[in-house]
Amino acid sequence: MGCVGIVHAIELAEETLAAWAEVLGDYEILQPFDQLARAIFEMTAEELASNDFNRFSGPKVHYGKYLGLEKRGWVRDSPQDAGISAGLCRTLADGRTIFIALQDGLWTGSIAETPDQPIEGVYIHSGPR
Repeated sequence: MGCVGIVHAIELAEETLAAWAEVLGDYEILQPFDQLARAIFEMTAEELASNDFNRFSGPKVHYGKYLGLEKRGWVRDSPQDAGISAGLCRTLADGRTIFIALQDGLWTGSIAETPDQPIEGVYIHSGPR
């Protein structure tokens, strides 16, 4: 039995993406969510040469969005003083680790009381964190 999935726009070449958008438009098929038109964020040449991604620093994000990353393979950092987790990390295919550092951290004991958290920075480390 075969599998059916939903393609992400980043998995398609620009020509293929444009062709699918045209087909959906021709048949007036409405997408229930942005599938082909969703934003794609690619790393710049400077970012590829660095391990620090400053452009992601600053915005405040609701704690629920961070917890949602756990369903996608991200892991909360071990709680430190007062049970606060400093951020989330994920192992990349090449064995390096990407880490999202939060300004104030996630309150492990009372997560629902955690205020919106600014991203302090996004970093890549060689090996596990």
